[in-house]
Order: sequence, then C-alpha cells, then structure tokens
Amino acid sequence: MVEQGINIDKHLEWAISVLKKFIEIPTINPPGEGYGDFVSEASKVLEELGFSVEIHEVPKGVVEKYYPEYADHPRYIVIGRLGGGRPTIQFNGHYDVVPPGAGWSTDPFKPTIREGRLYGRGSVDMKGGIAASLLAIKAFTESFKEFEGTVEVVLVPDEEIGGESGTGYLVRSGLSKPDYVVIAEPSGSDRVWFGHRGALWFYVEVYGKQAHGTAPWLGVNAFEGMVKIAEKFMREYSVKISSKGSNYSYDDPRGAKPTITVGGEVRG
Repeated sequence: MVEQGINIDKHLEWAISVLKKFIEIPTINPPGEGYGDFVSEASKVLEELGFSVEIHEVPKGVVEKYYPEYADHPRYIVIGRLGGGRPTIQFNGHYDVVPPGAGWSTDPFKPTIREGRLYGRGSVDMKGGIAASLLAIKAFTESFKEFEGTVEVVLVPDEEIGGESGTGYLVRSGLSKPDYVVIAEPSGSDRVWFGHRGALWFYVEVYGKQAHGTAPWLGVNAFEGMVKIAEKFMREYSVKISSKGSNYSYDDPRGAKPTITVGGEVRG
C-alpha cells in the first residue's frame, strides 16, 4: 500500500543523497567530532520534510559525569516532530561512528557506490539506518494523509561509548515520551528484533607505585596487577555467566549466552 502513488526510485535516490551527506561528516567517537556539523545538516533535512525541529545541547555536567575525557566536545540531541496527536511513533538513531581504522580501499568519509553497495564509515551503523527511517517516513506521510498521530525523529550522540549522554539523557530528562520506538540498527533486512540482551559496562582501576626502571623492586607494577584481575575475570567469571541463557532463538546459538569482553585500550 505504501508504494501506491509514490515514485520508489525517486525516493531511493533522495535517501542515498541524504546518506552520502551524512557520511561525509566525520562524527568520530571517541572523542565526539563533527557533531555540530551533523546536527545542522540533519536539521535541514528534517525541516525540508515538514518537521518542527528542536536542538538540545546535552549539559556539560552530564558528559563530565559519564565521559569526563570527552567533556570539552559538545553533544547535541535533535528532535523532529510531525503532527500532534497520539500515538507518537519515534524513530531513534545515533549519528556517532567509531574511528575508521586502517585497511580501507576508499576514503571512509567519501561515500562510494560499487556494485550496488554504498561504502563509507556509518553507511550501515547507523547513518544508513537514519536514512532508511527518513525514507520510510517520507513514503508513509505522502501515502497516508489520514494518520492523526505524531511522527518523531530523534537523533542522538554517543551510542558507541554507551549512550549515557545520548539516549540515556533523552530518557532521564523527559525530552521525549513516545508510545512506540523504532531503532534502525543493522540486524539484516529480513527481521525485526523486539528486545535487547542488555549490557553492563564497568571500569577497574589499578594503582601502582612509581619507581625508576633500574630499581623496579622499589615500586609496584600496576600493569601486572591488572593482568591478574583480567585473568580472574576470564577464568572464573566467564564460567559463572555461561550457566545463564535466553530462550529466544538466535542465528548462532552461542548468542543466547551472556558474554564478557575484557580490555580494550591498554596504556602504560
């Protein structure tokens, strides 16, 4: 029904153009670069679609609480609303991307189409999801004029580092209270998930005692202490959580079990 009366090819061309513009803005996180430029571009797109747009800067104190090392980089939440009735259906997407890393055959922030696929950092996770949401909204609003509810688009930062200063702040502050939420995170084109396994992030800090390299016996090596703690988590805690499991079906049955990821960036 949605296809009736609209030009699908024209809409796809529009969505690809929007996605390219989004990818070209390097919203790298950490630390949180290019956020202002992205928010400005996204606001223009939403306004062209007829949305009223609000831009909320996340208070610096909130960022300092959860991510003090990135507090000097401003964070923004974009809220676009179309309509004013109930229900309110929110399309939520994060605009930050992880650092591109090495090994790209093309510039990660110059989107390239090759053999029907668009390549660029964020083309899937999740600027592609944002563009897909906008495409669905554009098609829906043009085809179903009788809808009396509210369509809401919320674009948030910092999902890649935990989301506390993104969707977390959005929920806690009460800036939006939708009836339904659609999150276009990549999980394949043939399925819709209605839950999340959840996650717990925590940090362990080990203190040592400084000493000169010629007399290490006068100090305490914090790195060695951390190795012992990490090994204990891998050997004992992983066994404990492996006794738990989900009854939902997964593509890979190992996905039904809780997992633990120890480590990340090592500095010494």
